[in-house]
Amino acid sequence: MLADALDLPESLQSTVLLVPHHGSKTSSSTPFLDAVKPDFGIVQAGYRNRFKHPVPEVMTRYQDRQIRVIDSPHCGAVMWSSSKPKEMRCHRAENQRYWHHQLPELEPNH
Repeated sequence: MLADALDLPESLQSTVLLVPHHGSKTSSSTPFLDAVKPDFGIVQAGYRNRFKHPVPEVMTRYQDRQIRVIDSPHCGAVMWSSSKPKEMRCHRAENQRYWHHQLPELEPNH
């Protein structure tokens, strides 16, 4: 089925791609990424997971195609809306608690 779909790449194109199998080394082949042509890839993976997903070689494929990758360990819940298809928002960044406060950078000579 996928091989047939790759013959018609326009049928696979998408703005957002849920990265297959958490970004394992056997996921996201070059022909697949070239057919889908996503603007964003979302990786659902556990923080410090034992499989080390997403693997660097797969992330390189995304980077080589200028696909912005957002992962759940850093972002938390990813928010996307079809009314603003070029915008991704991270729940963790937008809903920080006071104990997550980041101190500003110190100025030189302080």
